[in-house]
Amino acid sequence: KSLDSNLSFLNNKTVAEDEEMEGQMDTAGPPSIFALFRHVERLEKGLSESETKCEEFKKLWLSSKETTKVLSERQHSVKKALEENISSLTEKLLKAETENTTAKNMNKIMEGERQSLRELLETYEKIEVKSKGGVNQVNAESPTIAGLRLSLASMTKQNQTLKHELDASRKKLEASESKDAIAKEEYDRVVDKFGKIKEALLKEREKASLAEDRALKAETIAGKGSFNESTTRILHLKQNPLTEAIHEKYQTEIKSLKAQVNDRSEPGSGKGRSIQKLSDVDAQKLHKRLKESFKEQIGLFREGVYLLTGYKIEMLQTSGEHSERPQFKVRSMYAEREDDYLMFMWPKLKTNETVEMLDLMNTEFAQSLSNTDEFQYLSKFNSTPGLLASLTMKLIEQQTFA
Repeated sequence: KSLDSNLSFLNNKTVAEDEEMEGQMDTAGPPSIFALFRHVERLEKGLSESETKCEEFKKLWLSSKETTKVLSERQHSVKKALEENISSLTEKLLKAETENTTAKNMNKIMEGERQSLRELLETYEKIEVKSKGGVNQVNAESPTIAGLRLSLASMTKQNQTLKHELDASRKKLEASESKDAIAKEEYDRVVDKFGKIKEALLKEREKASLAEDRALKAETIAGKGSFNESTTRILHLKQNPLTEAIHEKYQTEIKSLKAQVNDRSEPGSGKGRSIQKLSDVDAQKLHKRLKESFKEQIGLFREGVYLLTGYKIEMLQTSGEHSERPQFKVRSMYAEREDDYLMFMWPKLKTNETVEMLDLMNTEFAQSLSNTDEFQYLSKFNSTPGLLASLTMKLIEQQTFA
């Protein structure tokens, strides 16, 4: 926002100064050199202020980058601590569940033993009643019954103790579950907070990049000297040093070229004859070199075609009525005899007609191929490359099997 306000202030200030200068031009002629210097100084001042703002935005961006790094490290440490806390709580939960299961099993065992002791006590009471002749009074001082009652009481106390331990284990389990839930909520909150901070940081980065672009644009505008084209006119110096220097340079080149032309155009001058002689010699050397280079390139091209396709192709010029239709002699590298070659001729074309294939001429080797399967590529499909490829495969097979 501060950068936008500074830019708008600079633009408004520049427009006001331009309007003031134009008013001076309309009233009292062109502005003085001091007014121009003041205008340039103001532009330089605006440029320095834009550079300062740009540096401030760079520092802000670096500080936001460091803050992001710190927050990332903090999130990593909090995440690690929460994971360790969750793992410890999970271990405690498993341990509490194991203890709870053990306590339940012990409770079941104690209930069974207590029930068996009660049955045993009732059995002894019945035996004592029968031994007394049917009297419903039990000898309370019997050592067997007293021992059984003591065992029953101890079992009852142990059962109550186990129940208390079971309740305590349940409370611990509930507490660990609540801690686990709190830890998960804290973790989700930290993750959500970090996401919001990251989004805010990305927005700040975008703002910083936009501010930097604006600062660069303002710097460019200030360097070029911004002005309002609708209210400001540009004055060009009539005697411009740059234009004069360019004009003098071109005039010097024109004079030197005219002198060279005059020297070459004079027939009686020795310098002109020597230059003409040297140019003729250079032209002959260049022509000779071009012919040698062209011949060498043609040889390389023929050798490359021969090695790639397996056929040596020679173009023969004809005379008479077929002078405009050259012939091509094609011989395979796998041919058994020197006379095993094919002759093709450039077809006779009508107006606006394109070449699709060459005409095969009547030779001894072509007659020997007319009844073979390879010749069908040409007679049936009008494919000269197919004929040459199949012929190459046939000749290779003959040499290989032979």
